[in-house]
Amino acid sequence: MIVEVADTEVLRSRGLMFRRSLASDSGMLFVFDDDAPRRFWMKNTYLPLSIAYVGSNGIIHEIYDMEPLDISKTYPSAMPARYAIEAHKGWFKRHGIVPGCRVVFDGCFGK
Repeated sequence: MIVEVADTEVLRSRGLMFRRSLASDSGMLFVFDDDAPRRFWMKNTYLPLSIAYVGSNGIIHEIYDMEPLDISKTYPSAMPARYAIEAHKGWFKRHGIVPGCRVVFDGCFGK
């Protein structure tokens, strides 16, 4: 998967909101400064997405499917997460990715 990186408060706040399309093997990686409980929602998000919460060790703790434009529900992490990855709904399942899998980052996060 090739991801766009959201590593500032402004980028993380906008995320994939207002998008009407996303390439099939693409997503967004949300990078935070520390491991902490995280919570996402689908305000102004038109695409059905799945989200994986990832610890600083690269292990996926949990994966949730999220409904577009549903602001009545939030998707909190049960464990502290340093990263969150959003992809098309079902992408993780289709690729055999489940909680306990390790994410390998192949790129640069430095500034």
